[in-house]
Amino acid sequence: MYFGRFYSSFKAGARVDFPSTIPLYMAAYFTLNRWDYYSSTTEFVFEDVRPPYIIQNETNFRSEIGIPIKTKGKLTFGGAWSSARDEYYLTESIKATDTPDRTTFDALSATTNIQTNSFNDKQYPTEGISSSLSLNYISGHEKNFPGTTSNSPSRKQFPHNFFLIKGHYDRYLKINNKFRLGLMAEWVYSNKKPFSNYVSTTLAAPSFNPIPHSKTIYLNNFHANKYLASGVKTIYKLSDQLHFRAEGYGFVPIREIVEANNYIAIYNKDLYSSVNFMGSAAFVFQSGLGPISFSVNYYEKSQTKLFAMFNIGYILFNRKGY
Repeated sequence: MYFGRFYSSFKAGARVDFPSTIPLYMAAYFTLNRWDYYSSTTEFVFEDVRPPYIIQNETNFRSEIGIPIKTKGKLTFGGAWSSARDEYYLTESIKATDTPDRTTFDALSATTNIQTNSFNDKQYPTEGISSSLSLNYISGHEKNFPGTTSNSPSRKQFPHNFFLIKGHYDRYLKINNKFRLGLMAEWVYSNKKPFSNYVSTTLAAPSFNPIPHSKTIYLNNFHANKYLASGVKTIYKLSDQLHFRAEGYGFVPIREIVEANNYIAIYNKDLYSSVNFMGSAAFVFQSGLGPISFSVNYYEKSQTKLFAMFNIGYILFNRKGY
């Protein structure tokens, strides 16, 4: 269970392992998720208190079967039912009396995933290799309920059937006893069609979040249904438990989601039309209770670009349905 202003979640499940000649496991999980993003502003507004900008609620039931690949990898087959409900405004110029748009998406999905992991730490690793390749097929139904900032006065609903392929590779190279170099690449491709409007389309699109802090804020220009991304990490070890790391990443949508007239979402006709960057510099101490870190994080976006964070423990989230 997680409880907080930004993220709350409850998860219950079971797993059974079979120690056969080829060992395997069967697992099933039920999860409730809630993310509450607040509009980015440093202004104190007493006359008109602004409501939350984006709230995401998601319920899912997942089941999977997994078998090992040697000692560092596994192959899984699974299916899931998920129900997502997003509440949002199509503009940031809102009043306390405004009501948000609401988009629901109920879906069934099937997935196959192959992955390996030899990292020495779950978060802020300095050694090892992590790679994965997943193939997902999703069939669902979208419903849009208009609010006071809506682009349409009436409800809309559409079926969506699409596949999603994701590949990820992350490796750390030992330069000497003190220096490490990390290389990362990620690729996502999907034939998903746009949702009812720009905000609902970006909220439902895969996101690129390689930095722990980036998982705690909403970055619409790092969401896309088709993208390429890569990054470089330099690490200097001050001791066995303490290190300094500097990371830089580039994100390139293959077909960028852009906002057209009346808040409609369309795909940019030009391929690779934009590049967005993010970076982080952090001191990390790996304690027995998890990482203790102080970081300064940069994101290429229209409003606040620099964020400082002091964190004790892991930044982890329960999984979504797909």
